[in-house]
Amino acid sequence: MYNTIKNNSADYLKDNAPVLLRYIKKHKIGIKYLLSGLLAAIIQLGLLYLLTDVVGLLYIASSMTAFVVGVVLAFVMQKFWTFRDKEFGVIFRQFGLYGGVAAVNFFLNPILLAFLVEVFDIWYLLAQVFVSIILAVVSFSVHTTITFRRMGSR
Repeated sequence: MYNTIKNNSADYLKDNAPVLLRYIKKHKIGIKYLLSGLLAAIIQLGLLYLLTDVVGLLYIASSMTAFVVGVVLAFVMQKFWTFRDKEFGVIFRQFGLYGGVAAVNFFLNPILLAFLVEVFDIWYLLAQVFVSIILAVVSFSVHTTITFRRMGSR
């Protein structure tokens, strides 16, 4: 089913938007990285809401649980879909690196957010967008060059 949708979309874009198709092909990994991260973030927020408002957990516990689920989900999507890495022999090392990057981001996020809000007087939601973009770009670079680097390029 996935391949059918992919092929039909590619055929449509080839006929109607060839420039867009070339852009997508050129930046395929980056686009997949963003889509995977977006899906994981949506699921993380949904789980946060579900655990807090439906199940009745304290929001801090819900947030921590949702964060862990989001990281695991994002890792699985990045490994197998974005980077098409099917090798299981290095999965624990990769997850350790991926989790380490996520942990660093977890602590850097509020620091960078406070810096932009307090020093540059940027609205907190806009500042969060900037921080998220910065952390996503840095994380993508780390995951591309270290976490999911191909065996032949090591």
